[in-house]
Amino acid sequence: MLTLGLTFGVNPFDRCPTQVGRYHVIDVSGFIRAKSDYGFTAEGNAAALSYREPGRFSAIDTRDGSTYAAYCDGEELV
Repeated sequence: MLTLGLTFGVNPFDRCPTQVGRYHVIDVSGFIRAKSDYGFTAEGNAAALSYREPGRFSAIDTRDGSTYAAYCDGEELV
C-alpha cells in the first residue's frame, strides 16, 4: 500500500501550522504566512511581509472570508 505522507487535517498551504488565530495573512500563491487573533496585528504582519518580499499579502478574516487589509510592495491597497 502506497502512502503519500500527508496527514488528514493538515493544510499543505499552511506555513505556520502551530499558530492559531482568526485572521490569516495570505500571499499571492495562497500560502498562509501568519495568523493572528486581531485584525490590526494581521495587517501589520501583511505590511511587514510586503516590505521584505515582493508581491501581494492580504489579511483575511476567516469568519466570513473577507479581506481585512491588503498590501503590495509596501503600499496599502484600497
